[in-house]
Amino acid sequence: MRCAPDHNQLNAVCERNGCTMHGFRFQERLLGYAVSAPQNCLQNGALVLLAGIPLFSPFALAQTRQPVTKGSTLLVDTDDTCHPFVDDEDKGVVTPAQSQKFKVNLGDHILKCTIESVPDLVWRKVVSVKDASQVAAVITLKALHLQYSQVVTKVKSQKDEADAAATRNLQEAESEQKQREAAKAEFPQRMFEKVKGVWTGGIDIPVLGSTAHEDYTFEFVGVEDGLVVAFATDVGSGAGLTKKGTFVPEPPNRLVGTGVWQCTQVMGKYFKKWAEPGTPKDKQGWQDCRHVGKGAPNEDTIIVNDYNLEVHGELLEGRIVTLAR
Repeated sequence: MRCAPDHNQLNAVCERNGCTMHGFRFQERLLGYAVSAPQNCLQNGALVLLAGIPLFSPFALAQTRQPVTKGSTLLVDTDDTCHPFVDDEDKGVVTPAQSQKFKVNLGDHILKCTIESVPDLVWRKVVSVKDASQVAAVITLKALHLQYSQVVTKVKSQKDEADAAATRNLQEAESEQKQREAAKAEFPQRMFEKVKGVWTGGIDIPVLGSTAHEDYTFEFVGVEDGLVVAFATDVGSGAGLTKKGTFVPEPPNRLVGTGVWQCTQVMGKYFKKWAEPGTPKDKQGWQDCRHVGKGAPNEDTIIVNDYNLEVHGELLEGRIVTLAR
């Protein structure tokens, strides 16, 4: 039988190893000694411990506890299928049909959830975990998703309307431009339709204290390259000239001469120099002419009225020749 130490020795052992005395019998069981010890275990009034005797049993070692990190469970529920993240850690997918549980430490955590089809839509909340009790978080995404869809639909509708309006405006502008171009192309023909045929008139011109009468004839014959073509004949004082000229139609009722004309016939001594050499004269003395002249661009300007034409020109010196059919 092993000798049991006395109380003082047990106290010293316990103090060195961090235990506490709760009675002699407990110490004996703890250290594995017998309840009673024979007298021969005492030497010089002191209790002798035998070498090799273990100081602590397995029971004593079990009494030393290691520190444990405390945490809790986060229960997540949602009304719309989404992709949850806890402190930016991917937690898979949570659906309305099945809640999910995640282990978390104590403290504050950021819970986020996203919808794969709408990456811009993010639900987020701060979840505080204060003890080991389970914490629940309910993700309400359906209403937010619906609002987002309504906003996106409204924005898209507004954009579609704006695009449609812009398209209509562009089409209208193009149509108006085409109409203007068509009208511009048709305007010379419309002006010709108003003036085609022969128009005649005359004017009295003071010359050296007397009056000279001149007759004018305009025959409008067609349209060439957007210009109205006319043959103008001026006869007075025994001389005459017929020339082919072109006029630019200008809205609403003007024909402006280009200033370029070609002589076709001449009569009398004054214009004889322009006569084609060797060409015969007709009964009235007219002879062919090939002379090309160039005057001022607006040498002849004709105002087209409903029933007459007013001829204005530099050569008329401010006078107006009125022509009628």
